[in-house]
Amino acid sequence: MDLIWIILMIFAGLILFLSGLTRSDFIICRLLRARPKILFGESGANVLLIISGLIIIILGVLSYLGYLW
Repeated sequence: MDLIWIILMIFAGLILFLSGLTRSDFIICRLLRARPKILFGESGANVLLIISGLIIIILGVLSYLGYLW
């Protein structure tokens, strides 16, 4: 995988993680939080953003180290 895509992947995971922690009102984060908010409530949607952000960051780091792709 190219380095630019790995960096973008880690950056996207970081945005998701931080928006889940800070309960950001950024338009993309509001869109990603809307559907889980219906199912899990407000705190469940934030937990979902935090966990998905961490998973994307971990996958990006593992691909950078050469363990994936």
